[in-house]
This record gives sequence, structure tokens and C-alpha cells, in this order.
Amino acid sequence: MSTIPLQTAPPGVDADTWVNGVPAPPAVGDLWLLSWDGQGLGLGVIASRHDSFVLVWPVSLPGDPVSPPAVQIAQTPLGVELHAWPTRETGVNDALLHRRLGPLLDPEVMDTTADAMDDGDSPPLPFAPTPSPDLAEAAYTYSLQMVDVWERICFIQWPAPDVAETIDVDAMRTAGLAPSRVAELLGLPVEQAVAIFFGETPVTQEQARTLEGAVQAAAGSLVSQAAIPDTVVRKLIDPRRKDQVLAVGERRALTEAQARDLVASQFALAARSNADDDSRLDAVFTRLLADQ
Repeated sequence: MSTIPLQTAPPGVDADTWVNGVPAPPAVGDLWLLSWDGQGLGLGVIASRHDSFVLVWPVSLPGDPVSPPAVQIAQTPLGVELHAWPTRETGVNDALLHRRLGPLLDPEVMDTTADAMDDGDSPPLPFAPTPSPDLAEAAYTYSLQMVDVWERICFIQWPAPDVAETIDVDAMRTAGLAPSRVAELLGLPVEQAVAIFFGETPVTQEQARTLEGAVQAAAGSLVSQAAIPDTVVRKLIDPRRKDQVLAVGERRALTEAQARDLVASQFALAARSNADDDSRLDAVFTRLLADQ
């Protein structure tokens, strides 16, 4: 499958559109570049909009060995022919929407195409050419790879479906654990250990068990669980906040999920001020991106 770079355009693709496309409110028919943890995942055209996620048709770049039931799209914002896969429609969390590349398909054409395929009729968009015998195996392998790739994309969610565990600072202090000891036990940079110690970043179950074992504490005695409020989630999965989240992760050596968790926890503290939500969130990003 094609590599999906974030900062350089794939061969033949309009470089200005690829690199300078901007986040925007998700809309049906728009082509999006998807990413997670600073890695390009794929291209998708939005088929429908839902609360906190979109349904997309995967889109293949030139050079990918496509075959029916992919459909051809000759005129595209990338300046090259693309192929979409209506029958591979996949749910994608808003947090994965990285960059809007422009309008790809008319929503009515998408509806008509989907209905035609459901009914076994010919869609208004032409099918991709049937591969020649010497390319048939490559097309079949690519089709199987697509299923695996987009299944993995579908399962990437923020916040994670399970409620995150964070450290109970008072319990840690009572147990005699300091940030430096946390860093040593978990094999983490001190900065990450400090964020974990003060409950700014969730811990995995394995990390929690390691800390508990080091001080012979009962399972679950050093952690607490707190769901991130929906209002905060909606703000942070807005694609217009994606670049800021990635910047926080790069600045503080965090994964994208950890960066989002950190911003959410800091926003909860900032919510005590009288500013509106967007201003408070801007202030959180400014503080987290400041030199330490």
C-alpha cells in the first residue's frame, strides 16, 4: 500500500494542496488525510457525519493496485485520479482527521452510488478497471491489506473506550513514591514521570501494577478513575485542534493519546476561571507549549 506522508506529497500529487490543506468542520464529500501519533494512516472521503465520528470511504492513491468494486474519480483536488471504496465504509474517530484536502464527491452522487451498490445496480461512478492477469494477485493482496489497515483505523479512539486510570497523588506520597522513583521504576524520562505522578497523564494497568509491586501496595490502591467530560472531548477531537495536540506531544515527548489526556486534565483545572471554553483551551495549549 502507498505510504501516507504528512509533510511531503506522494508522487504526482499536488504538493501545495497536500501540505497546506487545513483542518475544518467535517462535511460529507470532503477528502481528508487521516493520522495518529504523527503518522499518516490513509485517505478517506466523508460519507456521513455523526456525533464524534465520521463514516468514510477509503481512498486509494495512484500506483495502488486497485480493482472493482473501487470506483474511479477523475477530477480531484489532488490533481490525480483517485479511487474510492464505497463498500469498505469505515467509522473514523474525529481525532484522526488531520487535514482537509478539499471537496472530492458531491453528496448526492455518493448517496446514489451507495444505493446502487446495495441494490446490485451500476453506480454513477465508473468502476476501477479489472486488473490484468499479471496484476490480479497484487490487487487481491492489496484488497486484503486494506481490510486490515482500515480495521485498525476504526479501532483507534480517543478517549479510549475503557476509563483511564490516573495516579492518586496522595496515595503515592503516603507510599513514599516520588517522581524520580516513578521514572526509575517505569523506565521513563523524568518529565513523563512527573506528569504521571501528578495525574496529568493516565497510566497503563501494567505501569500501575509495577508501582504497586514496588511498594507492596494492594492492587488499585495507587490509582483513581475519572472519565473525561464530553464537553472537553468534543473540543479536543475537533480537527482544528489537531496541530496543537501534536505540538504538545512533540514538546513533551508524549504519544498523541497522552497529549490529549494531558490537555484535558489541564483544561479541567483551567475551567475554574471565568473565561469561555475556547479561551481556556487556548490558554492551556499556550502554557503547555511554553518553554519549560
